[in-house]
Amino acid sequence: MKNSKLWLGVSGVLIFLFILILSLTILANNHAMLINDALGLSTSGLTLKGSDYGDEEGNLTDDGYEELITDSYAFCIQEEEEGSVLLKNNGALPLAADERDVTLFGNNSAHTIYRSGAGGPTPNDDLVINMDKAFEDAGFTINSELYDAYASSGTQYGTNTAGEVGRDFYDDIDLTGHRDAAIITFARYGTENTDLSRNTSDGLPLLALQNNEKALLEMVNDLGFEKIIVLLNGAMSMDLYWLEEYNVDACLWFGNPGYYGLPGVVNVLTGEANPSGHTVNTFAEDSMASPAMQNFGDYTFTFDGNPVDTRYGTKYVVYKEGIYVGYKYYETRYEDAVLGQENAGDFDYGEEVAFPFGYGLSYSEYDYTLDSVVYDESEDTFTANVTVTNTNNKAGKASVQVYVQSPYTAGEVEKSAIQLCDYEKVDVEANGTEHVSIEFDRYLIASYDEDGAKGYIFDDGTYYFAVGNGAHEALNNVLAVKAPDAELIDHEGKSVEGNTDCVKAWDTEEEIGLTETDTETYKMSVYNEEVQVTNRFDDADLNYWADEDQKIEYLTRNDWEGTFPTTVSELHANEKIVDGLRMDKYEKAADAPSYAELEGVEYSVELETPIKFIDMKGVPLDDPKWDEFISQMSLADLCISIGDARGIAGVSSIDKPMNAIAEGPEGLLAKFKFGDQRACTGWATLPTITATWDHEMQSMYGNLFAEEALFSGVAMVNAPGCNINRSPYGGRASEYMSEDSMLSYYSVSNILYAMREKGLIANVKHCFLNEQETNRQGVATFSNEQAIREIYLRPFEGALTRGESLGIMTSYNRIGLQYAATHQVLMETVMRGEWAYEGSIIDDALSQSDYYCSTPDMLMAGTCIFCLDGARSGQMKSLIESTDDGTLLRKLQEANKYIFSSLLQGSMGGSIDSSYEYEDTLMWWQSMLIAFNVVFGVLAAAGVAMYVISRVRGKNDVKEGA
Repeated sequence: MKNSKLWLGVSGVLIFLFILILSLTILANNHAMLINDALGLSTSGLTLKGSDYGDEEGNLTDDGYEELITDSYAFCIQEEEEGSVLLKNNGALPLAADERDVTLFGNNSAHTIYRSGAGGPTPNDDLVINMDKAFEDAGFTINSELYDAYASSGTQYGTNTAGEVGRDFYDDIDLTGHRDAAIITFARYGTENTDLSRNTSDGLPLLALQNNEKALLEMVNDLGFEKIIVLLNGAMSMDLYWLEEYNVDACLWFGNPGYYGLPGVVNVLTGEANPSGHTVNTFAEDSMASPAMQNFGDYTFTFDGNPVDTRYGTKYVVYKEGIYVGYKYYETRYEDAVLGQENAGDFDYGEEVAFPFGYGLSYSEYDYTLDSVVYDESEDTFTANVTVTNTNNKAGKASVQVYVQSPYTAGEVEKSAIQLCDYEKVDVEANGTEHVSIEFDRYLIASYDEDGAKGYIFDDGTYYFAVGNGAHEALNNVLAVKAPDAELIDHEGKSVEGNTDCVKAWDTEEEIGLTETDTETYKMSVYNEEVQVTNRFDDADLNYWADEDQKIEYLTRNDWEGTFPTTVSELHANEKIVDGLRMDKYEKAADAPSYAELEGVEYSVELETPIKFIDMKGVPLDDPKWDEFISQMSLADLCISIGDARGIAGVSSIDKPMNAIAEGPEGLLAKFKFGDQRACTGWATLPTITATWDHEMQSMYGNLFAEEALFSGVAMVNAPGCNINRSPYGGRASEYMSEDSMLSYYSVSNILYAMREKGLIANVKHCFLNEQETNRQGVATFSNEQAIREIYLRPFEGALTRGESLGIMTSYNRIGLQYAATHQVLMETVMRGEWAYEGSIIDDALSQSDYYCSTPDMLMAGTCIFCLDGARSGQMKSLIESTDDGTLLRKLQEANKYIFSSLLQGSMGGSIDSSYEYEDTLMWWQSMLIAFNVVFGVLAAAGVAMYVISRVRGKNDVKEGA
């Protein structure tokens, strides 16, 4: 009996270990691609094709990789040369040839913020170019004692601290030498899931100058340096009210330079490169005073009693500023203040704005003339013809920005006083002249009327087209024509005169015979003439849900002071809101087809001639062949492709290869499969490439990014981001392009079109109304339809239409009360209807797949792929089998069509032919787990057997003893 008890214990332990290892094996296999990615293992065995760096046969090689890396790293430098923005310069820059003995001040000179903290490329530590190396390689001598002290200071930046050291840090450091210039770096950091603090330990907003930074500036002034130059490191726009107070001679914003871009910054300082970047966000004197900031942060519904089980449904934020975001507020209120209208109050532009949107200085000086604006009725486009003259002896790149002021009537559709139409960058030789023609669609300057026409309108009247160094100069030029006697000022508060040569008035009656508002031209979608464009997001407006006493008034130009946003801090969740917050709304219809009985559905069909994955390349989605192809697949096979675990597994029944999906802000989170197999390039962040204001540079970025994807075996990437920088305090401002929808529209579409040409499927993100990280999962985001159409959806519209992207990612937040990945109107009516989009749709990675939002709701609304959530595949299979729901099966089949069609149009479709056969490959760790399962399975079985034997023997011994 003693032996049987021993074997009972042993077998119990062995059974437990066997079950544990079996469970871990199942879990590991469900996340196999995540594990393979972490271990740097490739499971496809497929080399992607389509590179310009391939050999004569188009194959990728180590030599081609070396050429690509050379071009990529050179581009990192060029990004900074053309994307850094010279904000102020009293003659201190460029540094003279004999000014090479400098002191680098600021703790963050040794702790550069290279990129955001979100998922993206890892550094190749031995190749990263730090600030000391960038200066020394350019022939500078720096105060190494100070720099080394910073490097070992232990003080770090964060979302609640600037990371600057205190005044006593310098007590034992020799600061008497290296006097040619004090170059001070101030940095601000943002990351995923956290916004910047509005109340640091100094009791200040983080974008204000912090106490240790003030002390540093005072010390540098006391030390008597020849020049004081400030470098701004970070995508966020600091409040720059202090530049004059501390005698700053020059100020250069360089954003986040990536791991290899700092030499470009130094080249700008020395004049090796002529700065040509322009701001993508307004630099305010006090950004906390903007309309958007009055409703940015953490707001909680109040409930009657305890909150219902709404699952991430207790938070909200209201975009009460309407369309007046960024410069559209500052410039519009400025005009109305200048003209003494619309209750603009005592608005003082010079006290509000430090540097306007679109502004930037150069070592060259440019004169602009807007020669003509020509409308082509057959193409429905405008062409602005501009002459640019470089009036000094240094060649440079001029930014040509075209703006428009649309006719506005008080109390009717809201209009910004100035808005961007398009832009171009042109090389201009010293004392040279260039002529530039910029063409743009008339549709893009139409306004959205959410109350009357419930669609896009084009008002009759006079349109003023203008060019200028940013939105403010362009507006001043317009005002010089409209109101010649108006008193105009620049961003410094100085009196200026606008340039009437930079303006053309375009009267609708004279030009096209339009004498009343046109509500018909854009009634139907410009991308899909069968679909009407009308209000789709009435329920995103808080007023749709709120009780009468809680309805809000959006900021209106008709009454600036009376409607300036107040904080919506206590919003009661009435029964209507509570019901809208509830998830899990999908229910099987009574007349749903039967999955089990094959009623109205087809799957696992054995075709006489099987159709392979590659056979569907080039087949239009509306071709019946797609239905025939999909009908071959079993439920298990259909469920494979909706689950992502750093990639989508292969499907052997149709010979579909697996494909990797990489994270991608500022570069691929992947390693090259050629040469030294280093980590992919960490580029400058998106505000910097956008700040080039150069279509060609933005396209080049997309091209090189996609080339690196080919050499790293990545078919799909979760990038780029194009949400709006509604507030400079947004934690992911470095991942988004601008405060302006049109600049974002062009920049993201330039990048995406170049990626598409190289076969990279880019899941542009996060669609939409995802402008803060606070409460990002499930926050109810309220906005009116005009702001949604003209601002927050416009970049995504450009991404899927002009950019021809094959992928898009929805966001964590709710649009109104509806979670974005379950928003059928967004995905099927707007994306697939109005924009005629046929690519795949992926959700943002959910942390709790069963808790946050149900799989069937997401699938039925149009979600195709579940990001980093492979468990959804098994969940969907079990659900269809248990509920016998053929409707879900049909939607699953539809999702597979979109996924496969996108992949076939990408690099995967160009990398295989009809001879390709997919085979599942066991990785070494999977073989090891199988071996463990076998060993412990055998041991457990042996243990049980020994227990049984010992038990039987024990009973026999007892009988014999009796």
